[in-house]
Amino acid sequence: MNVLLIANCSKIGGGITVQVKLLNKKLDLENIQSLIFNTKTTWFQRFFFLPVKLLVIGNPYNTFHIHGCSYAGFYPIILGVLVGRILKKRIIITYHGGDAAKFFDAFPRFVSFFFRSANMIIVQSSYLADIFNKIGIDVKIVPNIIEFNQPFNIKETELTPKIITTRNLKSIYAIGIAIKAFSLVQSIYPDASLYIIGTGPEEKKLKDMVCEMGLKNVHFTGYLKNEDVYEYLRKANFWCNPSTKDNMPVSLLEAINAGLIIISTNVGGIPHMVEHQKSALLVRVNEPSEIANAIICVLQNQIHSHTLINNAKSTLLQYRWENVKDKLLPLYN
Repeated sequence: MNVLLIANCSKIGGGITVQVKLLNKKLDLENIQSLIFNTKTTWFQRFFFLPVKLLVIGNPYNTFHIHGCSYAGFYPIILGVLVGRILKKRIIITYHGGDAAKFFDAFPRFVSFFFRSANMIIVQSSYLADIFNKIGIDVKIVPNIIEFNQPFNIKETELTPKIITTRNLKSIYAIGIAIKAFSLVQSIYPDASLYIIGTGPEEKKLKDMVCEMGLKNVHFTGYLKNEDVYEYLRKANFWCNPSTKDNMPVSLLEAINAGLIIISTNVGGIPHMVEHQKSALLVRVNEPSEIANAIICVLQNQIHSHTLINNAKSTLLQYRWENVKDKLLPLYN
């Protein structure tokens, strides 16, 4: 058995990139030959160079395992399916992303053609499975792989208002809402701090926002390697995710492993990962006051915080390779 992994892999990492690289590593440990075929390049090369390259490189492989998402992220699926059909390969698509419903509605026939051309469709959550089922496409649910290089972090001291976000600085993740929520927290806890990990097109806008609001203790770290992110997570107490759309963010699971209280919007696949009031506190989109109130309530009732953290910890087991491989590897045959 050998598998060609086809995906857009960016230099700075991100959800799909991290998953593909992890899968490549795990397959090698299972003595399954695998190679990453990166489709992240210029549009000119995508149309004229990559198809020929994939025809040559892909020929020895039995299975094309394609990872893609909506809009521009759908390109690996287009390329992999077309070349895979020419070479008569087994085609598996893992679909990522929380904007699936809107994308499918916009391009129904186009999307359906490529999905129905595959041997198997994989999604990471029942949230995405429901979306596919509505358009009449069967899928298999296989969770993302999580590799924790650090043991579960146990908070042994009293919680303080140390808040962190670890999403890219894009409009979909609404980091400005986190900043507004932080301003409400800081009005009650003047020493509160907010660490904004990541980079993106909204960075300048968000920095200007912090200055205009006169906030202190707001730290923009820029891009950090995964191993460096954990050091910031370990020192924080609250992970804030104000995203407007989402599927199954690995960053949420990393925050759980770091022992943080999860405060997130109740969107996409997130309610399928954590449960409100049991393993996380979920709020409505674009409601900074709800985020702030959730943080303040935990600070004022710290006994409840231990229950949230321990319940969240129990959700991590299903994402370990030992459990994921039992669902994934049979699909390659």
